[in-house]
Amino acid sequence: MIDRFGVTVDWRGASVGALTTIALQADHSGCGYFWIPEAWGLEAFSTIGHLLSITKRIKVGTGIVNVFSRSAGTIGMACATLNQLAPNRFLLGIGASGKGLVESFHSMHFERGLKRTEEYVEAIRKIMSGEPVDYNGEILKLARFRLFAAPVIPPVPIYLGAIGEKNLSLAGKIADGAIVTLYPISKLGKCIDLVEQASLGRKKKVFAYIPLRVTSNEREDVDAKLEVSKFISFYIASMGKYYAQNLTKLGFGKDVEEIKNANSTGGSAQASSVVSDELLKELSLIGRPAQIFDRLATIPEGVNPVFALGASSPREGDISARALREVSVALASRKPRAI
Repeated sequence: MIDRFGVTVDWRGASVGALTTIALQADHSGCGYFWIPEAWGLEAFSTIGHLLSITKRIKVGTGIVNVFSRSAGTIGMACATLNQLAPNRFLLGIGASGKGLVESFHSMHFERGLKRTEEYVEAIRKIMSGEPVDYNGEILKLARFRLFAAPVIPPVPIYLGAIGEKNLSLAGKIADGAIVTLYPISKLGKCIDLVEQASLGRKKKVFAYIPLRVTSNEREDVDAKLEVSKFISFYIASMGKYYAQNLTKLGFGKDVEEIKNANSTGGSAQASSVVSDELLKELSLIGRPAQIFDRLATIPEGVNPVFALGASSPREGDISARALREVSVALASRKPRAI
């Protein structure tokens, strides 16, 4: 049962040391997946190479890398390399990311993200096959490309970072599934429906990132809620428009407007202070292991919950590993049917 669950980390300030501690605990606990996000902190592929080399069973993936800052050929070669390092344990999560990151940090023109993502998936799969690749897409043009390494058989599974309806449908159509962030727990059924409707009956997976904080008393509850509120308000007010737009479409427009207004007038501290308890409950898991278990039981069967943990220091890595251990014990002690 525990192998249904995954782990990821808050990329802001994440350190290799803390990631190592958390990944070893996730592997030991029997979690199925460990996802490494990439924004403007640690580089994903080299970090994953390290984690694959120190773990034994858990699958480790990019969650996600964007399709602008690396060529499809480079990503295909990375898939082949990491698959040799740990056969059948590497997963590829890709997506368009956003205009600010792509243009300001990578000096690439951000346009036609959906089409570019679609062509990347097609090209990367062809590259992994080891066959000669002549790809003439609307955006990508590859000629006489051939992987001079062992082909990746079976191919590395590819998941799309997606929250909007078009991206979720594209994930169902061309990928092995989707990775969603800041998606309300009560709305995850809609997310699954969008992926499955486009999948033509093929089995897909949906991974949902959900901040996890295990507490033992009310004082820790307060601290955990403040910490997670900072994460939520940052994504709504400072990470482009996609998260705010999607939450608004899903019925949380009032919360979004309050957070954005507070951020514009009082900065990040004010923005985090107006995150409502309702929104916190929808977007995170905070409380005792038994409370977290009960909340997990409401998540639809077609979703693989991914616990998002802090990893900015050795101490935070230890706290996150302990939280993961406590929740894993709670999950393992329950009947498989309950979740």
